[in-house]
Amino acid sequence: MTTEPFGRSLSYSPIAERYDARYQIPADLLLACFQRLRTQGVLPAQGVLLDAGCGTGQMSLPLAELGYEVRGYDISAEMIWVARSKVRAGLRATYNAADVRSLPEPDSAVDGIVACKLFVHISDWRNAVVELLRVLRPGACLVLLNDAIALENSVRFFFGQRADEAGYTDRFVGLHPARQSELTAFLVESGCMEVSVDSGDQK
Repeated sequence: MTTEPFGRSLSYSPIAERYDARYQIPADLLLACFQRLRTQGVLPAQGVLLDAGCGTGQMSLPLAELGYEVRGYDISAEMIWVARSKVRAGLRATYNAADVRSLPEPDSAVDGIVACKLFVHISDWRNAVVELLRVLRPGACLVLLNDAIALENSVRFFFGQRADEAGYTDRFVGLHPARQSELTAFLVESGCMEVSVDSGDQK
């Protein structure tokens, strides 16, 4: 990790209580996605999975339903409070406030990591990548999810188009979605191997 101060990151604290109402991913689709990833060997059959930038736990609670031990971290204490309130009895899921660039985990502590649109919210996203790889067990996978279904709606599209027309084309604190090749290149430089998996609905 760098010894330089962390750069800017985006927190969803102001909308934590309303987040799930405006951004909802069907749990059955997530379960199907994760089961497919497990079948293809991307996720382990069991073990500890870390949800990086977990928000309200939408992405990782289905993993707990599949029997994994889930450890979720988010910079927003308010989002963590919502995530904790959703954990049912019997599920092994814990959520804590922490910066993904400085995680309270020892080296090689987890058997897999899931992250959804994490790096667009962190200006010094490379620091986050280095830290995630530190806590990831060698040979395990960092799964980068792209949940287009939850975001591609007419209202978002309308305002995004108006912003583009007004010249506000770079609306991200961190890595722009159009520059994902930079993330891939950095991961490869860090010793990772790219694995592309179609985890979408095949109906």
